[in-house]
Amino acid sequence: MKSLITGVDGFIGKWLSKYLLNKGDIVIGISKNRKDNPKDGIVRYYGNILNCDGIRSIIKKSKPDRIFHLAAQSNIPRSFTYPQETIENNVNGTLNLLEAVKIERKKAIFLSVGSSAEYGQSAQSNRRLSEDSLLLPTSPYAVSKVAQGQLCSIYRKAYNLKIVHIRPFAIIGPGKKGDAVSDFARGIVDIETGKSKYLLVGNIAHARDFLDVRDAVAAMDLITRKKTEDSIYNLCTGIETKLENILENMINMVKSKIIIKRDPNKARPSDDPIIVGNPGRLNSLGFKSQCPIDKALSDVLEYWRNNFQ
Repeated sequence: MKSLITGVDGFIGKWLSKYLLNKGDIVIGISKNRKDNPKDGIVRYYGNILNCDGIRSIIKKSKPDRIFHLAAQSNIPRSFTYPQETIENNVNGTLNLLEAVKIERKKAIFLSVGSSAEYGQSAQSNRRLSEDSLLLPTSPYAVSKVAQGQLCSIYRKAYNLKIVHIRPFAIIGPGKKGDAVSDFARGIVDIETGKSKYLLVGNIAHARDFLDVRDAVAAMDLITRKKTEDSIYNLCTGIETKLENILENMINMVKSKIIIKRDPNKARPSDDPIIVGNPGRLNSLGFKSQCPIDKALSDVLEYWRNNFQ
């Protein structure tokens, strides 16, 4: 099977490409930045999803059986500073891909990667968000992902395309940067190595539904292999975990004394206090999480120890 990944060099893209290569797929990647002869087994095309003609040419040449659309501006705080950039990349980039698939590769299975942020304020009245929960986004990023999902729904119905839109919840794992878990790990390693005295944190009372990236990519593969009438899937466990509990678990994994200090600069202008999903639809496909959260946290700590700067 030939699988094309946009955003192949990103956090999830790297894990997904490894997973699919191990499954025996021919993996095709669209890279925004040219690399010097990477020896990772990926057939690379260099381009930008905002280049409509370039994307169409890649789809025509590569003839993928599956397309995993991961490329995005996915930083929520950045979306407040650069909302136009976020909308352009996430909405217009998706539209270019959908047009290319419609014209060049209608039989391909197209997996659109959205976000649990699409639910936004719905989480305040629904502690287990299902795929049918109201979408009430609270950031420009979330708005862009709602629009992406709506475009996919329209193209699926209007052109009979094989499109599935997924909403990942809090994906964690080695290699991720900029989220709370990786910030905790990096701060702990800074203390272990004597670089810092304190661990600075934001609001750790918030709760999330955490899923290891290795489970997430396995779920993506499963969804695109199953013949299903459902067009939207949550990627989640249904387990609510507060950030303060995550931090406590990580501190218990190290020998150094960790002193915590609150940093108001780490607070986001708009952050949903609780986001937990209902995994029923995903589980009905036979999905089972294989990576316990403690292993994920331990692996994240080890990643930062090995990449300490």
